[in-house]
Amino acid sequence: MTKKTEEIEMDKGYRDKNRSEKEEVEKSIDIIDELEKDVLEKGTDEVDYEEKQKVSSPILTKIGSDYQSRRLAMKWIEFLTARVGTNNLPELLEYYVEVGWISDDVMGELLRYAEGIEQTTKEDWKLSPEDHVRSFWFVWRLAGHTIERTHLTLIKKEIERIEKRLDIPI
Repeated sequence: MTKKTEEIEMDKGYRDKNRSEKEEVEKSIDIIDELEKDVLEKGTDEVDYEEKQKVSSPILTKIGSDYQSRRLAMKWIEFLTARVGTNNLPELLEYYVEVGWISDDVMGELLRYAEGIEQTTKEDWKLSPEDHVRSFWFVWRLAGHTIERTHLTLIKKEIERIEKRLDIPI
């Protein structure tokens, strides 16, 4: 194989990987859109989040047992608790389960990790779109993927759009 052919194959592989990552991001955005539509039509008490979750599998179904994965998970927990407090962490992680970012098992594992850090209480909390984008980055990395900055921008815009339409903190 010539050097030029190798470069073409590498470029094709990179484009295919990028396309696959973009499709996964768009799938997550579609799940969020479906939930938003249901909330607008039925109200938050009427939405069957469990049924929505059955439609697609979560992005992150397991946290790796290697040092790197556990360290990244702890950094994510520290990031989240600094913003919402340990008292609100279960509610936030439940939201991430509902939108298909993490599985119930991952939520349980993250809550066990949180038991080992300093407990903080926050009465009022709201994550900014940037904070959700950071969370998505943690989810994506823990699932073993890389992510392009343009994909993060798409997610941020989608979260901002949803917050404006629903007029509720996420």
